[in-house]
Amino acid sequence: MKFYAIAFLLFLAAASANARAQDSSAKATGSISGTVTAADGTPVQGAWVMLTLQPPSALDAFTPVNTSALTGQDGSFSATGLPDGTYQVCPSAPATLYLNPCLWSATPPTAAVAGGQPTTGVAATMQTGYQQVIHISDPQKLLAKNQGVTPGAELIVGVGVGNAPFNSAAVSAKGDVARELTIVLPTGCSGPISVYSSFYKLADQSGSALTASSVPIPTASAKQPASDGTAGAPVTPGPIVLQIVGTN
Repeated sequence: MKFYAIAFLLFLAAASANARAQDSSAKATGSISGTVTAADGTPVQGAWVMLTLQPPSALDAFTPVNTSALTGQDGSFSATGLPDGTYQVCPSAPATLYLNPCLWSATPPTAAVAGGQPTTGVAATMQTGYQQVIHISDPQKLLAKNQGVTPGAELIVGVGVGNAPFNSAAVSAKGDVARELTIVLPTGCSGPISVYSSFYKLADQSGSALTASSVPIPTASAKQPASDGTAGAPVTPGPIVLQIVGTN
């Protein structure tokens, strides 16, 4: 009887050890490392790389995983503790002209982790865009009086192209009678710039009332001659000018 009791205890211990080993294997995590560069191969330092686990399919149960890493001087990044799966690799570099490929590319970069092993050599390329300026003229100071105070007194300006549904323009300068917004766009972006407000009455540069919720982006097909007389880079498009002429 004592023999069977000892055998039973040994069986329980082995089963417990096996369960712990399986649990440890199930929780094994890997890593993703790589480099973020500009289109010309220049390393992008100080970019935040967001890694987002993609669902296997729309019908599968799914636990979201999001983590981020900062690129070093050589553009390198590394993220650890990642469960198995395919991750979208999305670098963003605020206050630069570099474009997040997950917002502006038809095929965002991805990387896969399998078996809790490290994935290395991931390359993410950021195209260089240009800064589009949107000048908001507000001689009646309606924005200053109402925005953030009066319900619904919002002015939304941005562009909805690429993979993102909408990219908002950011306020870069603010005064009582004017505001300046900026947004980084791909060269040759067809736009248009979306403008929406249910509170303010809007007009274009000439004072004509806006009859649509969008305005075209100026083109920049002409090129500024370089110092050696050859054609240089395209001239940056001029600002889009809008006016606030009243309230609804």
